[in-house]
Amino acid sequence: LSGFFGVGGGFLIVPFLTQLNSISIRNAVATSLVIIAAISSSGFIAHILTQDVEWTQLAVLCLGGIAGMLVGGVLARWIAGVYLQRIFAVTIIAMAGVLIAR
Repeated sequence: LSGFFGVGGGFLIVPFLTQLNSISIRNAVATSLVIIAAISSSGFIAHILTQDVEWTQLAVLCLGGIAGMLVGGVLARWIAGVYLQRIFAVTIIAMAGVLIAR
């Protein structure tokens, strides 16, 4: 689905894990990120083996990802699971609006 929709798949994995398997939102998000990392890594390795890589752009992207990860880690300690679910839902709806607008 990641390749078909062009997204990480978290919009399917997280609700599936929380609703059908009674896993906490934090564990579901962590599991989703591991799955997305595996899928992304395989695509990245295939790209490196077959294409030229813009290393400067990659470095900027990595720095942004690391910064987001650090900020998210700090914020996650202060946000309760219910609020995290609501923020996740609003984010998905917002992204759907952006995609529809395109």
